[in-house]
Amino acid sequence: MEIDRKNGIEWFYGVAGMAEYFQDSFKYLFVALIVSVFLVFMVMASQFESYREPFIVLFTIPLAIIGVVGIYAATGRTIDMAGLIGLIMLAGIVVNNGIVLVDAANQNRDRGMDKITAIVNAGRTRMRPVLMTALTTILSMIPLALKLGEGSEIWSGMGTSVIGGLTLSTFFTLFFVPIMYTFFAPKVREVQEFEKEDTRSLAEIHQEEAMARARAEAEAAAEAQAAAAQNQN
Repeated sequence: MEIDRKNGIEWFYGVAGMAEYFQDSFKYLFVALIVSVFLVFMVMASQFESYREPFIVLFTIPLAIIGVVGIYAATGRTIDMAGLIGLIMLAGIVVNNGIVLVDAANQNRDRGMDKITAIVNAGRTRMRPVLMTALTTILSMIPLALKLGEGSEIWSGMGTSVIGGLTLSTFFTLFFVPIMYTFFAPKVREVQEFEKEDTRSLAEIHQEEAMARARAEAEAAAEAQAAAAQNQN
């Protein structure tokens, strides 16, 4: 608010009404975005047991912001409160793809692979799950972004933000995360021994248990016969 004194007249002007409401709301949403990124970082730090590897995943968030700006520029829409809420949602959505890749790469390195081979193999094996999860989210947001249905105009900005941010971040995650992994991931990881998964069917398990019981009964019978023979002697 400013006061202007000219020609002996004092008058003031400032932001008020809905503009003031939106200005305050933008500040609170920006704080919410920072808090959400911090919480995501803490969760990943506890999962990876490292403070370096979460930064690899957090680099996907700027890619999502670029996608949000790009889709609003392409469609000519103006970002609103729902669009900012969608941006905050992206802070927790876009990191999922990076977590899948980094976790798969760490598992490969635990099995003895080197850093580059591990992340390349992770990208090859996890590309389909990453694309499937991203497509399901993007396709579910299309009716909301297109304002289909009564009352959808209020939340169309959220759908637009999620579609733009998730599309660009998913595409670049498959290239950007492996590159950042080669720089930030530790050179050496402690190799862990993995137990073999039990791939037997239920029938095979029951058959093996029955055979084990039969062997135990046969051994018990043989011991009983041996004890009876000794008693007779």
